[in-house]
Amino acid sequence: MKTCNGFACEKLRKAQRGEQFLIVLDGAPNPLRLGGEDSDDDSILTFICFTDCCITFSFLTDEGELQLAIINCEEIAAFVPLNNSTV
Repeated sequence: MKTCNGFACEKLRKAQRGEQFLIVLDGAPNPLRLGGEDSDDDSILTFICFTDCCITFSFLTDEGELQLAIINCEEIAAFVPLNNSTV
């Protein structure tokens, strides 16, 4: 198993399924917006699992479609817990 470095890796490794977050990637000025081409809303990402430095989240597009996003925790600059997070 790979050792993941960084604050986000350390903290999000402890997240529980269903917890929600806003995620800011390294070099980005704002949280991710994955809803669609013209999305003006920050994407609320729901934690699914943490495996080998990759975090799987689900999110809804602007059209209401459920999608998955897999993000390397080492590329996360900041995150904001949105519900009663244990992180």
